[in-house]
Amino acid sequence: MNPENKNSVFAAAHRRRKASLKISGPVWLLAGALCLAGGGRLPAAALIWHGVNFNNNNWSTNASDNNWQSGATQNLPFNNGDSVTFNQFGSPSTSVNLVGFVQPSAITVDTSAVNYAFTNATGSIIGTGGLLVIGTGKLTLATTNSFSGGTTVSNAVLQLNSTTAAGSGPVTNSSGTVAIIGFGLPNSLTCLGTATVTNSGNTGGLGTLNGSGTLAINSPGRVFDLLGNCTGYGGTLILSNCTSGVRFNGTAGSSSATFDLGVGNESIVIRNNGTSFAIGALAGGASTILSGNNSYAVAAVFSIGGNNANTTFSGKILNGSYTGSPTTAINKVGTGTLTLAGSNNSYSGNTTVSSGVLAITGLAWPTNSAIIAVTTNGVLDVSGLAGGLVTLSSNQTLTGSGTVRGSVNAPTNAIVLPGDGVGVLTLTNTFTSAGTIFMELNRTNAAATNDQIKATSITITGGTLVVTNLGPDLHTGDSFKLFSTAIGGTGFTTVSLPASNVLNTVQYTWTNRLTLDGSVQVLSGASSTPNPTLLTNYVSGGQLVLKWPAGLNWILQVQTNGVNTGLGTNWNDVAGSTAYSSTNFTLGAGAPATFYRLIYRP
Repeated sequence: MNPENKNSVFAAAHRRRKASLKISGPVWLLAGALCLAGGGRLPAAALIWHGVNFNNNNWSTNASDNNWQSGATQNLPFNNGDSVTFNQFGSPSTSVNLVGFVQPSAITVDTSAVNYAFTNATGSIIGTGGLLVIGTGKLTLATTNSFSGGTTVSNAVLQLNSTTAAGSGPVTNSSGTVAIIGFGLPNSLTCLGTATVTNSGNTGGLGTLNGSGTLAINSPGRVFDLLGNCTGYGGTLILSNCTSGVRFNGTAGSSSATFDLGVGNESIVIRNNGTSFAIGALAGGASTILSGNNSYAVAAVFSIGGNNANTTFSGKILNGSYTGSPTTAINKVGTGTLTLAGSNNSYSGNTTVSSGVLAITGLAWPTNSAIIAVTTNGVLDVSGLAGGLVTLSSNQTLTGSGTVRGSVNAPTNAIVLPGDGVGVLTLTNTFTSAGTIFMELNRTNAAATNDQIKATSITITGGTLVVTNLGPDLHTGDSFKLFSTAIGGTGFTTVSLPASNVLNTVQYTWTNRLTLDGSVQVLSGASSTPNPTLLTNYVSGGQLVLKWPAGLNWILQVQTNGVNTGLGTNWNDVAGSTAYSSTNFTLGAGAPATFYRLIYRP
């Protein structure tokens, strides 16, 4: 290099960097970077793209690809470590040809006036820098990249032509659009504001999903998969044009997110072999579908309502379409109200109202659901059905200690089993039954001694009442109010009450008072106080041995007094004595006066 050329290069570089340098040795220009003897390097620059306004449309580290400016200085090359901006100055060269590897510290693409595309299959963006896409236009990344600083899309459109187009860092979509072409995005996606993901290839999808924004999925005529962990997403996922369905294909859903299936022929189906899936809230129009597994013979349970929102789902809930129609079950959770307002909910798994309100209106009653369970904190609202009345299907079971808003009719072969254990099933209106009612007793319970059906009126027109004793022996005079009011109608065809105690040593006789006050009473049972017994005692090896009958609620009591005091009234239970029928006490000289006795405590 002759001295004149050397001075020209240095002068240009000096203007570009706006740095004051003291050069004490020779200067070389190597591979587009200005190097100084001794390993020095000019500081990184903030460059703006000009493209063919000056040279060509190459973005590289070659000195001849000087398509950049910094401030008023133009015709500058790019060096690794520079930050770069693409904006309206790039017109008409909006197609940027990446040549080799470029390593910017940061990239900003402003699409307000022009659309940009980074092209060339052999070029690549590397390093730890990040990408920011702003404006109202579009950036297309047609290169494979490995930069790790993350990508943020704000209002603009970012089209990714490959799985590695956005590098390896996270993608943040802030009221913009991320467009993919038939692949599952491996980058985690955080949704902010009102954002969109589109798919124009074959099967598209998302991996990890986070954020709290509203995300519309648009994948017309193409299947779309949720592939990763969505538990960090608490926004609203809207299926805006997904006529081939969204599949839970790796994800277990999100208990914080609202899944809105829109108003078209949209659906959510299960693709993986999981069994439990969370839907924070469920909404959708009459043509939408929530379905079980279509790829594995595995039953699926949807827990719906975790974000406590009030939503209406007017679509259908179905079993899976895989061989054998694997069952679908729903579990209403959270404090909000889920209203099922569609028709032909043909799923056959259980329907559980764990908390909040499950309201069923119109033709939405799940006639094939095997068990309808309304737990203590749950409300099943059937007041929106015709006449405010639900008629259970044949072989369908209604159970639980919760509340049913409306009336219930249990026809022949239907089953009603009030209580979670022992408890009260409350109806806000009437109850009629010709089916089978199972009830349980436990006289040791302080809060409730028996199951009960509570309603404004109770009419029995046949069927069977089966009562089982879960607790200790029943005593003469014990009364159990099984119904909150006297039953009307023709009564039960069969009433089965406990016949004897567990040991079959006591036979019970009953008084049926169901038509008088809804109760049954033990006319003859165990005595409330057993026959007196002896506390057997003897001394062996310095031990006082006490023995008494086992299993009859005998409790050993003790009192200890001074030797001159004698017997008093300060009796105390010997801890745990109901669990055994003998014990030993050590005798010793000088011990105080100690007394023992047995008492019966039912």
